[in-house]
Amino acid sequence: MELLSEYGLFLAKIVTVVLAIAAIAAIIVNVAQRNKRQRGELRVNNLSEQYKEMKEELAAALM
Repeated sequence: MELLSEYGLFLAKIVTVVLAIAAIAAIIVNVAQRNKRQRGELRVNNLSEQYKEMKEELAAALM
């Protein structure tokens, strides 16, 4: 029985070490990718025509 408890404790320690290494690796990869991101693209659409049409439709519906 003592052997099983020691083995379980050993496995818990191994899992903890593996998770810590994986977390550190994930942080390093995240920081590396952050520096490689390309600049985004911004598109500007003129919505005034759509809003004029919507205004006319609402005015017609209310009359």
